[in-house]
Amino acid sequence: MKIFNQFDKLKMMYMSSKKVLMIIAPKNFRDEEFIEPKNILEKANVEVKVASTIKGKAKGMLGVNVDVETTVDEVNPAEYDAVVVVGGSGSQTYLWDNKKVQEIVKKAESLGKVVAAICISPVVLARAGTFLVRKQLCLERMRL
Repeated sequence: MKIFNQFDKLKMMYMSSKKVLMIIAPKNFRDEEFIEPKNILEKANVEVKVASTIKGKAKGMLGVNVDVETTVDEVNPAEYDAVVVVGGSGSQTYLWDNKKVQEIVKKAESLGKVVAAICISPVVLARAGTFLVRKQLCLERMRL
């Protein structure tokens, strides 16, 4: 048990220096696809920043309101260790064809950062040209 606790402390020290950008749609992002990963990351002492196409309040499909700290136009991917594009029907409307979001994921990948997309949001990666054969899960009905 003591070894596990020491390992946890080391892991927390390592993760505490990490910074993750989560990109959400301003409307109709999938609440749990944002909340659950964000909570897990923050529990591991990872700093999470939220970006969208607009600043202010973003509203999830199930009614969760999120304070958006920055717009995608203001994001510098080099400042983050990972970029996560959250799913939900708003992703198709606001993120799939957003050139700035595509630039962010392309730049992050070129810098060797972790690039992730949840549920229907891998379409963003595909349209950005970064959807390589790795580990991907996407609904079959989504057209790239």
